[in-house]
Amino acid sequence: MFSNEPRGPVVATGLARLGDWTSWSSALVLLALLPVSLACLSPFAALAGAILPGRTGLWMCLYFASLGLMFIPGLQYLQIWLIGLPSREPSIDERARLDPAWDDVVERLGTGHKRRYRLRVLDDGCNLNAAAAGGHLVMVTSRALRELTDDELRAILAHEAGHHAGLHPVVLLAQAWLHRPIGAVAWLAVKLHNFLAWSTRIEMRAGLLIALIVVIWFIRLALWLLRIILGAASLVLTFFGRRAEYKADSFAVKLGFGPALIDALATISWEQPEEAPDSSPSSFLETLSKTHPPTMQRIERIRGALD
Repeated sequence: MFSNEPRGPVVATGLARLGDWTSWSSALVLLALLPVSLACLSPFAALAGAILPGRTGLWMCLYFASLGLMFIPGLQYLQIWLIGLPSREPSIDERARLDPAWDDVVERLGTGHKRRYRLRVLDDGCNLNAAAAGGHLVMVTSRALRELTDDELRAILAHEAGHHAGLHPVVLLAQAWLHRPIGAVAWLAVKLHNFLAWSTRIEMRAGLLIALIVVIWFIRLALWLLRIILGAASLVLTFFGRRAEYKADSFAVKLGFGPALIDALATISWEQPEEAPDSSPSSFLETLSKTHPPTMQRIERIRGALD
């Protein structure tokens, strides 16, 4: 049964969704990526404008405006499809655990939040995990539902609510929207490069051969620059993403779920080989590319907040 008494100090908080320094700092990085994304999107928008009614600028605006569909509560199934996560509605037994846990979290947040969010289950038999996605989705893996205690389940749901409060899923969605045109252009550029490289084997005039080689090297340079830009942006965004995990932990602590969150993280850490005491230390680049901070560091921070 779920306990009505919190297992930690409760601080008045809410789900105002104003973001935090991690989400706004990430927004600045995405703003710097916007010109690159617009440049990559423009040929597709021009093609759409040539085939369908509307100018190139209109189609570019529609592409980015479509991101707003992710935050309309009634379009959750469209959101699930666009996100691409294989989630489903909870079963009767799963909802019997999820609903009371989420109700407890929502009660501490205040009124008006229960109907805004949709609970989903990820059929992942390998991971004890949860996720905040889209504008209104909170997801838990089926294994987490089976193996976490009631208090631990409430704690990770409060953690995911913290992600929504910090607008962290919004940052991830905006990043995906900006990357899609860039990824499409990069894919086409690679295909064109390979075709032109193959064409150089055919006998042709020296002038044409030189022109092809120049184009090939231009494509290589453009792809190299794209890799550097996206790689640098990804490292910075991943850094802010790790800090966002601390912010979501802090949100759960303020709601009174600190001790239970420690228990949940301790349980999850046993499932991660890299968290084992005898595991080899990660390299510098591996550390930079990780999306989550080390679990033990998160636990220590939570304990510090509780003291």
